[in-house]
Amino acid sequence: IQNRNQLNLFTFGSHEVPPGIINKGEIEKAEELAEIIKKTLAETQPYPIRSKYAVCCLPESKCFIRLVKLPQMSPSEVAEAAGWEAEEQFPLKKEEMYLDWQILKPVKESNLKKQTKGEPKKSSSTDILLVAASKKSVDSYLATFDKAGLIPVVLEPESIATVRSLINQKENLGAVMIIDLGQERTGFIIYKEPAIRFTSDIPISGNLLTKAVAKEFKVSFKEAEKIKIDCGLNKTKKNGRVIKAILPYLSQLAKKIDQSLAYYYSERFNSLDKSRAVSKIILCGGGANLKGLSVFLSLQLKKEVEIGNPCINFIKPQLKKLPSISYSKSLAYVTAFGLALRGIQDY
Repeated sequence: IQNRNQLNLFTFGSHEVPPGIINKGEIEKAEELAEIIKKTLAETQPYPIRSKYAVCCLPESKCFIRLVKLPQMSPSEVAEAAGWEAEEQFPLKKEEMYLDWQILKPVKESNLKKQTKGEPKKSSSTDILLVAASKKSVDSYLATFDKAGLIPVVLEPESIATVRSLINQKENLGAVMIIDLGQERTGFIIYKEPAIRFTSDIPISGNLLTKAVAKEFKVSFKEAEKIKIDCGLNKTKKNGRVIKAILPYLSQLAKKIDQSLAYYYSERFNSLDKSRAVSKIILCGGGANLKGLSVFLSLQLKKEVEIGNPCINFIKPQLKKLPSISYSKSLAYVTAFGLALRGIQDY
């Protein structure tokens, strides 16, 4: 809600989705998921959510994002060119995808490298952000929302909502990498004003780390989660058995991050322009709360690594707490906050 130009948290809630209802981004049991959505909306605290309108995200695995450079052309010509580019860029046929695009603001002249004397002038161009999603996947989500009694007014990739939540729009950070460590997967996003440049995900997750702890201590998943949260990467707790159990996965995570950065530099922007270098890494997702993780990754990657502030665009950055939700818990709501901001901007 807005109060004197200050956005405030009105209500929030979540509900665990049992295995088998959603599988790798595909909804397999729409009726059951719709009931969970309705129950969650009714039980949010401190107030239930009664609005039928929703801003929603699609799983990253079912979306495709590309930054494309086109010759200077009119908006109507861009619309036609976007369709051709989508068929070239994405592994879907035209009739199998929903497509959208955005014309991006041109880079300021002061940010471009100075032209060498005698070098021919570069032709002007139009940068567009192409976004596509599988029709089959989108239609299944729309059908589920309908069963839940919701009217989706926006559908966008998860990564776009995440960036909107974590990046301070008033501060130009250059290129940044966001690591979203969730329960089932870890997403990588590289963002450089004004658009996302790269996304990918890997199966390393918070649940995977918990399962490793459960195996090491021969305890239930629930008990292992408590041990993981309490000990983190502290070598002195539990005789170092926790860090021993999860270190192979964290080392693999660091390796995958490094590989993604290398791919971004070599394939996306094969340039020595320092402005394209990733200045820092931002952690989010419930797994970002693992004690010592930011320090571990910073040492491994030799880069600044910080835990993100999901409230940076609607609450003073120095505050670590919202009225109804703790700062650490808010890291699991990064995408939801980003979607809420989209709703405020558009409506």
